[in-house]
Amino acid sequence: MSFLKAMMDHFCGSALISFEGDLSAIDIQNIPNTSTQPTGDLRRNTFDPQRDFIVLPLEAHTIDIIRNDILHRIGLSRRVDHILIAQDGKLVVGIYDRFDEGSVWVSPQTSRSFLDSLAEQDIINSYTFLTYSE
Repeated sequence: MSFLKAMMDHFCGSALISFEGDLSAIDIQNIPNTSTQPTGDLRRNTFDPQRDFIVLPLEAHTIDIIRNDILHRIGLSRRVDHILIAQDGKLVVGIYDRFDEGSVWVSPQTSRSFLDSLAEQDIINSYTFLTYSE
């Protein structure tokens, strides 16, 4: 959960976060501008069987509710299959298959110094910084 919280803190503002899985334990009524429909890059990753899906604004006025209420109720390791974060309309974090090793992606725009700081804090063990050439 430390990794997810670090990503939420880092990308908070002009951002959305989606959760996909068994979300029956949470109540999103007290968070304005939520949706149960995919939007932009925040799409379903499991189609059969179709799972619960929510999109929440990841903003200064919602982050505490998400961190202190939703994350504690949701059951990240048992009930949530996929978590995505988009900022300014672009996917910046993808956590797939219940945090399965090798199934976590962070945007190449994320600085190495930020990732290094997560490694120094033992939030992540390591990372591979991929570069693409055309």
